[in-house]
Order: sequence, then structure tokens, then C-alpha cells
Amino acid sequence: MSMLGDLRDETLFLKKLSTTYDLALVSNTNATHIEAIAAASGPFLWKQFTNAFDGRFLSHEIHERKPDASYLEKVAKRMNARPEEVLFIDDTQGNLDSAAALGFRTLLFNCQEGNLKKELTAILTQFD
Repeated sequence: MSMLGDLRDETLFLKKLSTTYDLALVSNTNATHIEAIAAASGPFLWKQFTNAFDGRFLSHEIHERKPDASYLEKVAKRMNARPEEVLFIDDTQGNLDSAAALGFRTLLFNCQEGNLKKELTAILTQFD
């Protein structure tokens, strides 16, 4: 659960963002890990969290992994987004470097150390 942070803190913020932006969850994960996060969150909170996203791209489901360019290109295509329209948020610099090479804007963010609402609000004012 700590990989995604405290879902209670982020869910309302993501829901608000989803009224203005298309959001995609892009994660290198496996079914067991996702099931553990869902179980720890509880069915109501997990549903609220996942419903905030217009697309969910889990590596074990689409058989690709970050930082592979083909994975990121597939996500952008399925989200009907041009690279310059994408803000790619990740906690790993290598994943961000791959996304930046494709023309995505990037934000290094670690949910254990940062404040998503504060950091994202600041960068979105530049994005619009």
C-alpha cells in the first residue's frame, strides 16, 4: 500500500482533477500486489480511487513495463493524447527520462516524501 501512498488522502484530490483532466494509472506491478493494495484499502476506497482514472495500465495486464518507450506510447495512444499534452508523474528518474525522450512533460514525485496536491497544483498552472 505504501507504494501508492495513503489512498484516503489522494482520492478526493484525484476525483477533483478528473473533472478537468484525463487521468491514467500507469504502474509496473503484478496482480498480487494490486490485490493487496485493494484489500488494504477496502472495496469502497479502492473503487473510489480507481474510478478517478480514465485509463488503468498495469504492466502485468498489458505485458509491457516502464521505462519501455512502447509502453508509454501505448498508454498515450489509448488515452488519445499527444506527448506534449501528457504530464507523466513517477518516482523513478529512469522512467521520467524515457517519457521525456518521447516529448512528455514529467514530474518526479515520491508519495512518501512529497505532497501531491501542492506539487501538482503548482505544475498544472504552468501546464494549462
